[in-house]
Amino acid sequence: NESRRDPTWITHGEAMSLDPLQQSPILFDAEAVHLAGTAQWLALTKVTIDFSEYGRTLVLPANSSIGSFALFAFNWTGGGGTQGNHS
Repeated sequence: NESRRDPTWITHGEAMSLDPLQQSPILFDAEAVHLAGTAQWLALTKVTIDFSEYGRTLVLPANSSIGSFALFAFNWTGGGGTQGNHS
């Protein structure tokens, strides 16, 4: 993937630390795919973040003078996928 090929990407360090035959980067998950289409069923929380030199996301104190604001989806709020199948 591009993160492994291009050392200028902030995700390069993380990508190189993973064995692609056994793990995938944390940036690829079901929640991210869902959020790309809709925020329905997600509780979005405003946080202050920055990135380490290896591309890891750092959550900073709300009153931090560095970093940027971002919306994070920490929890699902509902929807069929959270109900489970109890039959």
